[in-house]
Amino acid sequence: MKDNLLSQPLRYFIFKNRKSFGIGLGLLIVTNALDSATPLVLKVAIDTITAGNFEPTELLKTAGLFFAVMFMLAITRYGWRIFWSDYHTSAADELRNRVFHHYSQMGPKFYTKNSVGEMMSQITNDVQFFRNGIGPGLLILIDGISLIILIVPSMIYLSPSWTAKCLVFIAIVPFFIHAITKRIGALSKEQQGMLARLTSFTQELVSGVKIVKIFSMESQRSEKYQELSKEYLDKSNQLNRVDSFFNPLMQMAVATGTIILLYIGGGEVITGAVTLGSFVAFQRYINKIIWPFSALGYGLSQMQKGRSAFERIKVLLEQPVEFPDLFNQKQTPHVASVESIELKNVGFKYGEIEVLRNINLEIKKGQFIGITGPVGAGKSTLLHLLVDYLGNYSGQILLNGKDYNEYAKSEIWKSVKMVPQEPFLFSSSIRNNVILSSASNEQQLNAVVSMVDFDKDMKTLERGLETFVGEKGVQLSGGQKQRLTLARGVYSKPDVILLDDTLSALDTKTEANVRDHLFKSSRDQIRVIVANKVQSLMKADKIVVLSEGQIEAIGTHEELLEKSKFYLNQWRLQQMNEAGETHA
Repeated sequence: MKDNLLSQPLRYFIFKNRKSFGIGLGLLIVTNALDSATPLVLKVAIDTITAGNFEPTELLKTAGLFFAVMFMLAITRYGWRIFWSDYHTSAADELRNRVFHHYSQMGPKFYTKNSVGEMMSQITNDVQFFRNGIGPGLLILIDGISLIILIVPSMIYLSPSWTAKCLVFIAIVPFFIHAITKRIGALSKEQQGMLARLTSFTQELVSGVKIVKIFSMESQRSEKYQELSKEYLDKSNQLNRVDSFFNPLMQMAVATGTIILLYIGGGEVITGAVTLGSFVAFQRYINKIIWPFSALGYGLSQMQKGRSAFERIKVLLEQPVEFPDLFNQKQTPHVASVESIELKNVGFKYGEIEVLRNINLEIKKGQFIGITGPVGAGKSTLLHLLVDYLGNYSGQILLNGKDYNEYAKSEIWKSVKMVPQEPFLFSSSIRNNVILSSASNEQQLNAVVSMVDFDKDMKTLERGLETFVGEKGVQLSGGQKQRLTLARGVYSKPDVILLDDTLSALDTKTEANVRDHLFKSSRDQIRVIVANKVQSLMKADKIVVLSEGQIEAIGTHEELLEKSKFYLNQWRLQQMNEAGETHA
């Protein structure tokens, strides 16, 4: 079904929304048929008035017929708009959700290569361009073709010779349309690419506005934005110049037909060869045919833009997902409780750079494990492997004696939670940021808030737990954000909680309070804490010292003071710093 979408998106969405598409298309054809009949009704009315045997009753019948046609036109026009809109908005909704679904199954490799702005552009601008192509674009194209099919025979019915002479220039129009739409496709793809770059730059600018202000980069960023904006403007203008050929081309061709009609038709009306009604009706048809021939160009233009946008979306959807089992309902082992996690000869590379190698570690239920080491030792990477976020590692990671690969990632993530080094808060209330999708339990929530030493901060917040934190927690300090992110991890009551230096932004007293609460938490839980401060790890059952991607030493605080030079140096240095702060 998905492959069908990628290979034949238009056919896929028409079939998927065939009811609304079919009814909308049917009502459009009826509308055009009624609209094409109005000049003939007008012809009858005019010929009735100009006839020598004029009778008011006949005119009244004709007027009634004209009113009935216009009334039906109003109904059918309303109908096709409703059903056709349902078809293409439903298609856009599904495509947008497919893109989002794909994003949610992608991992770190994808997100390090693609900017947020470009992804936003794909899920908004590209989907909208595609919707315009298969919706309004296709509609206008069908509208134009059906009107030509209905109008030209009506013109031939009135006068074959007039039709041949007045539409002579129309025959060359398709050749121009083909050349123009091909050029529009290429320019549209370039324009959409530039829009993605501009969106990406804007997103980055807004996210980093503090840095821009602090380092007085306003002028530099403004110049860069103007440069990108100018490139987008130039691409848009190039596209608009080509796109603008359509209407003048159509109108010139049809206007020429009107001039020819006046020249050859006027004389025939005067001589009585044709009626005045036929002349007026034919002239109305010439005016009406301006739109359908213009519609051919406009419709093809929109569809070409939509095709270019879909090519960008297709490139995304064809990328293999990194977490394919997230929404997969296949049967996998269930994790009732995490009894142990074991790493056997585990290694990991970022590209060609080896970050971890020969990691052997066993962690059992209820243990408090500390991890430390110099910058770049692989501490955070090890936690990402434990939470099964990276993949493509060598060796084995076992959960309750079974390989991680035997479990669905969603199953592992129910039991293993990680609190990242950089806190992230959603643009919502404190309550919603802590509980996320879990049910709200006031007693548990208050206990967690107290555990992370946030209850004192609550006194300064007017709305308490309902306080809106702003985008990325902009209303809060770094330490407050860290503690709320930690509260989120604790609230979910995972079997395994991984803390990646999550206390680094706290003052010494607050950090000590939070650390004590964590140590006293459930002994049925595995707690793995990465920290640079030795004080944060002293009470751990086991401390792992990493160096250059390998385990240098494992032991308790006292044992590591004896066998790890790095750990001993860290301890001495931090003791000296503490002594200096106390003396100061």
